[in-house]
Amino acid sequence: MTKSRVLLVATIILLGQTVNIASPLEPESPENQESKAQLKPGGEDENQEWMRAWLQEIAVMIGYGLSHEILGTKEVRQYFILNPRWGIFLTGVMGKVPYKGALEFLVEPIAMFQFEPDNRYAFGLSALLRYNFWTGSRVTPFFDAGGGVMWTDFGLPEQGSEFNFQVQGGPGLHVHLSLRTALTAQYRFHHISNAHTDVPNFGINSSLFLVGATFFLK
Repeated sequence: MTKSRVLLVATIILLGQTVNIASPLEPESPENQESKAQLKPGGEDENQEWMRAWLQEIAVMIGYGLSHEILGTKEVRQYFILNPRWGIFLTGVMGKVPYKGALEFLVEPIAMFQFEPDNRYAFGLSALLRYNFWTGSRVTPFFDAGGGVMWTDFGLPEQGSEFNFQVQGGPGLHVHLSLRTALTAQYRFHHISNAHTDVPNFGINSSLFLVGATFFLK
C-alpha cells in the first residue's frame, strides 16, 4: 500500500508538471492577435482591416528607367531613379470582388539620374490616385496614375525647355512582411512633355521598374 501511494503521488505530480510545460509561458499579445486577424481577414468587421480610411504610408523606392523610341521620343535614355512617397487612404474597403479595395492619394517627389547616353538629371513632384485591390492575403495588387511638374536638363532632341510636365501610371503590388511593413514592386509608364509651351516638344516616354519598402503608420 505504501508503494502504491508513493506511485500515485508521483504520477499526480508528473501530470501537473506536464500541464505546466504544455501551457504557453505568456498569453499571445493583443497586438499579435490583431496583426494575424488583419493580415488574414475574414471577420465580420472589415473596418478593422489594415485598409482603412486615413491610414498613412511612407515608402522609399529605387529603380531603373529606359526610354523608348515611340510617340515622338528620339533618343534611348537610361536612368537611375529615386522615388520616395507619402500616401493616405481616402476610403476603407469598398465594393465587391474583383473590384473590392480602397482608394488612396499619393504625393511623390522623383529624381531621375540619366547615365546613358550621357549624364543628365531631372527632378519632379507628382500627385496620384491609387486603387488597392483587396485579396484577403499578404499580397495586395494596386494600380495608380497621376501627374505633376518636372525640371530637367535632358534637353534636345526631344525637349526645348527645362520646365516640363510629367504623366505616369502603372500596376504594382505589396507583399506584407507584417501588418505595418511591405515589400513593394511596380512598373510605370512615364511621359515627360512641356505641353507645347516651347519647341521642340516631342516628349520623352519611358518604362520605370521600381522596388522598395512601404511602411504603414498607425
